[in-house]
Amino acid sequence: MIEGLQETEELKEVYKAVDDQPEWVRTGIKVDTDGRKRYRCRYHCVICNHKGTHYIFEASTEIKCHSCRMPMPVKAAHPDGFPTQDTHGNFYRTGEYQDWKLN
Repeated sequence: MIEGLQETEELKEVYKAVDDQPEWVRTGIKVDTDGRKRYRCRYHCVICNHKGTHYIFEASTEIKCHSCRMPMPVKAAHPDGFPTQDTHGNFYRTGEYQDWKLN
């Protein structure tokens, strides 16, 4: 058995940490108080090299970098388009972000 994984209490804490995540972290969908859904969009800014995540509405056409405010056009994260997620759970992508496991 691998040392460090023998402690069942330690393993329980690791699994508990995953269960303590908000649902939107696991699903990639945030639901506003009025019931509208926002979907995870990952980006890598071409100007300042900042990487981040926005939660955007389905009809969104662009987002702005959190750091330099550069507007970037939104694209589907998966080649099959919305609502298929990429391997990281993103619905949309922009800038230089790309899931290399899909290409």
